[in-house]
Amino acid sequence: DNVCCYLINTVSDTKKLKLVLSTDNDEITFDVESCLKRAVWRRRFRLIGKVLISINPRRIAKAFSYISKYGIKGLKGRIIDTAEDKTSSMENIYPDWFDDHKVTAKEKNAQKKYRFEYEPKISIIVPTYKTPLVYFRQMVDSVIEQTYGNWELCIADGSEGDKKLEEEIKKYHDRDARIVYKILESNMGIAGNTNAAMELAKGDIIALLDHDDVIEPDALFEAVKAFQEEGVDAVYTDEDKILGPDWIHTGPNFKPDFNIDLLRSYNYTFLSGKEENN
Repeated sequence: DNVCCYLINTVSDTKKLKLVLSTDNDEITFDVESCLKRAVWRRRFRLIGKVLISINPRRIAKAFSYISKYGIKGLKGRIIDTAEDKTSSMENIYPDWFDDHKVTAKEKNAQKKYRFEYEPKISIIVPTYKTPLVYFRQMVDSVIEQTYGNWELCIADGSEGDKKLEEEIKKYHDRDARIVYKILESNMGIAGNTNAAMELAKGDIIALLDHDDVIEPDALFEAVKAFQEEGVDAVYTDEDKILGPDWIHTGPNFKPDFNIDLLRSYNYTFLSGKEENN
């Protein structure tokens, strides 16, 4: 059957908005007002969030596939069951949203070939202190895998004799000259170690990265793209948490556009927790 999805509004009132799923042989109408009430008052926007996040080509294709197997009434039952699932929350919606929006292999290849008019060297500042090797490797590998290549990774290690970590840092340096480091005589704390790493920097732009963070492969590309605009002095990004061992993205922090009043209240550009940040 041919399948179509459309919204109708019988009067100029959003309360009368209806969602219609239609095939050649059947048609199902959803009362948007009742869905909104359920979402706002009973599910704290969960239904609305799930519906809005689901409206993308990949989700629509899945819906059509489901209709071909179970019919349009089967899809309606699936939507209702999902909406009423008491375990439904942003935490289990977000991983799917992330998979739908992360950079694709094709996009990564295109970014590697792209040339900006302004291509600054980005000095990524990382203070390390007794960093578990698994986290350290993930952090460095995420920098090496960037689609934008004009960067340097500046590491200042204040672990006070962590030989395994020192050897790992040296291995990466020997493998990639863009990775520079300094072994500190003593731990000077997060501020002192960061300043020591910054002394190694020779780039045009400073980027701060924690020793157990990872960044998406297009992170620097998107930052440099933003710097192409006239008058841009600083760039900040959204972030989330990563839970192992399955590498599940959770706890998203979608930050607002520049807001001077909000920034004067608290530093919304940088919020993190104990888990690994993305």
